[in-house]
Amino acid sequence: MGLMRNGPGAKVVIFAFLVFLVSAACSSDPTAPEADGLPQGLFGTWSWVRATGGIAGVTQTPDTEGYTKTITFTAPNQVQVFRDGVLEIATTFEFVPATGDGSEAQSARLLYSEPLTGFDEQGVDITTEGGLILLVLTDPCCDGFTYEWRRT
Repeated sequence: MGLMRNGPGAKVVIFAFLVFLVSAACSSDPTAPEADGLPQGLFGTWSWVRATGGIAGVTQTPDTEGYTKTITFTAPNQVQVFRDGVLEIATTFEFVPATGDGSEAQSARLLYSEPLTGFDEQGVDITTEGGLILLVLTDPCCDGFTYEWRRT
């Protein structure tokens, strides 16, 4: 049996295949968790946008601080932080999915083998804002900082 080259059946098969490819390509949501709860889009390199918090409620940016930072997550559990392109710290992490609801709720967290920002854990969230994908890492203390990173 040969291939249908120009018949209506061939067009339907080609159309169905194209619809499948387009839907598969467009359905990738970097904020959606995989089966283990780890957001798909965590892995890769992120550029520091700002940090807000501390006792005084300050906002720090690369412009106000005079340096840039990037953070790179590599599968299965590696993380590296660079300041002005120079490695500051490399360690491993464990992802802990969000649990509970209401007053018992706890956000998803990253537990680090070595502290990245003075803490060995941070809350983690990946959001979209104005078409940008942002990684938000939050220190676990009331006077800690919230760090925003954008995908590079």
